[in-house]
Amino acid sequence: MSLVVHVDAPENHKDYLHRAGRTARAGAVGTVVTLATHKQRRGVHGLTARAGVKLTESNVKPLDSTLVRITGAVEPSGIPIEESSPGRGESSDKSQGRRGSRSKGGGRRKKSRPRPNERRKRPR
Repeated sequence: MSLVVHVDAPENHKDYLHRAGRTARAGAVGTVVTLATHKQRRGVHGLTARAGVKLTESNVKPLDSTLVRITGAVEPSGIPIEESSPGRGESSDKSQGRRGSRSKGGGRRKKSRPRPNERRKRPR
């Protein structure tokens, strides 16, 4: 991922680093943009300082050419993106198994461990 845009800044520096780290997978380089109002400015400065990130600040307005330059924004083509089907052994649910995500199954135990009320069938 070459660009992460924070439309709503994270609550803490760890979440900021987690989101921003998506631009640096496998040694890649990317850009992180955090949109904030004037009232949110101090909070964003503190957040990035705790994260150890050097902040470059730009004051922009909607449709500002500086914002377009920073993000590389372009007009959407209108052509839908076709997603490839998952390969063998992959799941189509991208959030499956991630910490903090809502996964299907509600945190159920693996089948290998019986629940306290269940009886394990033994081979005869």
